[in-house]
Amino acid sequence: MANLQETAEVENMSPVNWPPYVAIRRKETSQYLAVVDSGDRAGMLEYSSSHDPQNPRAQFAIEKRFGPGAAPQDMHIRSLFNNKYWNGRDASRPAPYRATAPERVEVYGRIDCTVFRPSTSLGHPCLRYMGYNENDVCETRVSNWGPNIFLCRLEFPPFPTTVSKIDVVDVTKPMNLPRVVSFKGDNDMYLNSSREQNGLIYNIFKGSSLEDTSALYEIFPTSLQNCVRVKSHHFDRFLRRASQNWVLSNSSDESENDADTIFEVTHRGNTAVILRNIGNNRFWTRLSNDTMSDFLNTSTIDLPEPQEARLELVEPVVSRTIEIRPDNFRINEARVYNHNTFDMDHAIAPNPDNVPRVVPVFFTFTQSRSSSWNNTETIQWEGNATFRSGIPLIINEEQVAIQGEQRGPYKWGQVVDEQVERPVHRNVEVPPKTVIRLTLVAKRATSQVLFSYVQTDLLTIGSHRTYTNADGLYTGTHVYGYDINEVSEPLP
Repeated sequence: MANLQETAEVENMSPVNWPPYVAIRRKETSQYLAVVDSGDRAGMLEYSSSHDPQNPRAQFAIEKRFGPGAAPQDMHIRSLFNNKYWNGRDASRPAPYRATAPERVEVYGRIDCTVFRPSTSLGHPCLRYMGYNENDVCETRVSNWGPNIFLCRLEFPPFPTTVSKIDVVDVTKPMNLPRVVSFKGDNDMYLNSSREQNGLIYNIFKGSSLEDTSALYEIFPTSLQNCVRVKSHHFDRFLRRASQNWVLSNSSDESENDADTIFEVTHRGNTAVILRNIGNNRFWTRLSNDTMSDFLNTSTIDLPEPQEARLELVEPVVSRTIEIRPDNFRINEARVYNHNTFDMDHAIAPNPDNVPRVVPVFFTFTQSRSSSWNNTETIQWEGNATFRSGIPLIINEEQVAIQGEQRGPYKWGQVVDEQVERPVHRNVEVPPKTVIRLTLVAKRATSQVLFSYVQTDLLTIGSHRTYTNADGLYTGTHVYGYDINEVSEPLP
């Protein structure tokens, strides 16, 4: 059996070949780089033994740099934990890198630059920071901030041994399945746990109703990427590969030590999945012989898989309620970016008289917002949830506050557009023989805010399940303010 902790490493350090989502591992200690979440060190990057590649603190998005003079290997690195970009922030060296930048800064040499460049020029993979100059490299050593903080220092011969040698681990598109599911086979029947005459609990594609508890299975994520353990809801036993590769519901082992109870999930589009047993590297399939019909077995070796290996994953849910309280939003870590302005309305204030006068002018300010709430589940429930949430609104160039409420039917990822028009009045003092042309310039930006939420499901068997999840992301584009610009012209 293969090593269960084996991970994919990216040997070519060009970001062209870096996965979209990565974890960064220190070669010398096998520790993973993770974001510090609190205190004076908040946002710093620290190698830690307590975080693995599946922990959001240790996961980062790789975004290619497209600015002027961009080298093919230049990239930005964004934390998936707080949604902020890496930057230098401090002109002194050595100084800690921090994941604190709300926006990408493309310009080389600036203290707030967010551009990094992978390099192997030292004979091993490492990272250079482009914020000060091309010689700044990432190292890890004992400092005032701690023994394992990711630091920036200036390269000088002989090159210090503290420079961090790194491995890049692919954590792209992790599967995130619902907690309770049912599996439908290619024979259009649901998988059911069933105790047969020999006393063993098999799993058979024979069910026609989701109101039968034997058609429900619970999903338990593991520390292995995209791998889960599956438990029969009816018998309260984990599925396990047994003799002749039949899959039985017979394990009470709560650990991950038995590879025959672990299954890798691969998404095949929409609601289709295939599952591979880690114990024998073979796929779930519907199998029949002279005495057994439509039993679950792990006997398929090669892909593309036969039709019997594809399963439709169904959530056995009648109704769902989602509640996001104002204090569930991580407002202090909100990211505000994509700032822009545009002319929204115009007015003129003429004064043909020979003395100054005050001219009232009126504008229409349209305060629009586009909002969406999303989570990380790979396969989404088809119904609309009963939804209640505060709305994070941009209040200035850097801050977000919860204002108002969204409630009613909602599906994850749905975009909700709203706009409110309100009059803007201004009294303009106009000099004699002058016309002042006024433009209301609206301010618009996009924000992203991470959140947790409480989800309550009414299952098809009549019972309720309540979960507290922390994988929510709010995205909103808002027109949040305005300036009024004035241009004076003489009248003839």
